[in-house]
Amino acid sequence: MEKGLILAGDLGGTKTILALYQNQLGGALVHRATFGSREYASVVEMIDEFLTLARRPEPIRRAAFGVAGPVDRSGRARLTNLPYDIDAHRLESALGIAEVLVLNDLEATAYGIPSLDRDAFLTLQEPAKECADGGFSIIAPGTGLGEVTAIDVGQGMSAIAGEGGHGGLAPADLESLALLDFYFRVSPKRMSAERFLSGDGLRRLHRFYSEARGVPSSVDLEAAPDPNVAITEAALSERCEASVAALRLFWDLLAARAGDLALRTLPRQGIYIAGGIARRTAAHIDPARFRRFFTDKGRFQRQVEALPVRVILRDDCPLLGAAAVAISAIRNGEHLLLPRPNAAMMLRAHADIAREVTV
Repeated sequence: MEKGLILAGDLGGTKTILALYQNQLGGALVHRATFGSREYASVVEMIDEFLTLARRPEPIRRAAFGVAGPVDRSGRARLTNLPYDIDAHRLESALGIAEVLVLNDLEATAYGIPSLDRDAFLTLQEPAKECADGGFSIIAPGTGLGEVTAIDVGQGMSAIAGEGGHGGLAPADLESLALLDFYFRVSPKRMSAERFLSGDGLRRLHRFYSEARGVPSSVDLEAAPDPNVAITEAALSERCEASVAALRLFWDLLAARAGDLALRTLPRQGIYIAGGIARRTAAHIDPARFRRFFTDKGRFQRQVEALPVRVILRDDCPLLGAAAVAISAIRNGEHLLLPRPNAAMMLRAHADIAREVTV
């Protein structure tokens, strides 16, 4: 393996994390920084600033970026919630890097999971027996709602991303049925799961409780810099009834949706829940209530009860996955394959992040 550095990135709708690692299995972190995604006119402008800050001592051999949006076969992506495009070949030319790989951010998360230790997860459902093969699925509410499945292909793993978050949302109980009825009366059109299982979804749930249910709200959303953060903080501190109710319904809907994903993919290694909302709020929910909505699948309840469900508590899992891809991934037809043993298994996330910078 050539000496040098690899560049990894997690390009999200709100923030972007970039990092340089040594180009080797278990490669040490050299530099890392966080940027506001909307503060730059292009991803090249952002990366140029990062590389200037990093003062890289060695050449960059390969790069990989997880991006919030669908990626085509040629490595082009239109970011779902950002106003610029990503093109792997243009990035190669602009950055002077021999090979740039672009993958969906949930694919990157999947490739990063093997690098995380057990304490990087919060377990909501523990199986009687762990399964070492069979793949896993991820659901991730954030700026949008992402879903991905990682499959075991013998010599390694491949992650298959889609746009499942834009699929329709089925009511899980009378409360969620009332929610859909309320919004259909407000705007009579198809409602996707992402409309409610996302940051903006929290605001819609809060509106449902304050307007349709008459639940008191003590949060001034008009004055809040980020209404979704305000709702989350008010719910966690239990100082706003409407916010508490909104977060509870959010997790009910998420549990039901995760259970539906489990039925569609039957992931023997389980379901992982990713994203900032889940990471910040999972410790405050009732796991038994979550399991009730997750496993309420009629005659397939026992199959869903057998699956582990874990929340990813680290925010750098997509970054670690992108780094693992940059170091060791190979192409397997249309998809990337991470061979075993692979960088993700050896690229351990150290607690002391080297020269962390927030820009």
